[in-house]
Amino acid sequence: MSLFLLRYGELGLKAPGTRRRYEQRLADNLLERLTLAGIEARIEKMRGRFFAHIAESDDKNVASGVEPGSATDGAAGVLARTFGIVSLSLVEELPAELELLGNAAAKWGATLPQGASFAIRPRRTGSHSFTSQQLGADLGAAVLAQRPDLKVNLSAPEWALHAEVRDKRAFLFREVLPAVGGLPLHTQGKVLVHAENWRDLVAGWLLAKRGC
Repeated sequence: MSLFLLRYGELGLKAPGTRRRYEQRLADNLLERLTLAGIEARIEKMRGRFFAHIAESDDKNVASGVEPGSATDGAAGVLARTFGIVSLSLVEELPAELELLGNAAAKWGATLPQGASFAIRPRRTGSHSFTSQQLGADLGAAVLAQRPDLKVNLSAPEWALHAEVRDKRAFLFREVLPAVGGLPLHTQGKVLVHAENWRDLVAGWLLAKRGC
């Protein structure tokens, strides 16, 4: 099972009722697109975030062409091209405990090249016994205890580990992948695009990106 953290943009600025409706439409769109791609998934909503739980394929799915082990890569492409999602990350989920997070950070640090520079990018939502600054400092200390040859560089590191703590759950990830953004499809009215050339197709795509 792979887990993607999905971030959305402007729909989070809508009024509460509109926001809930747009969030539900986005969740439905995500699940529909993944299903059409032959990828078994579950969508979880959390305030400000979505999570896509992706089941790995054990056997080849002849109908969809999904090869064993390819579900994660295929899901990333589908998620990134779903209107409403602005970025995504493949994450590892852990309990929101400093010791466990420190061990995971040290394990990550052990894989870095000799003498490389690194940074911890902490983010925290909810009530905890530690601050975001303490979270970053403790994880950085755990990395240096494992690899004293590494150098901390907060402004322009060669490698970065992101730690996002949300209530009792924590998520570690290395990359933030860009997505198409916009508004979820089917949240606006219907339009008809008369397509004669690629410019017309681009115009239609941009209207779809606005939810049409």
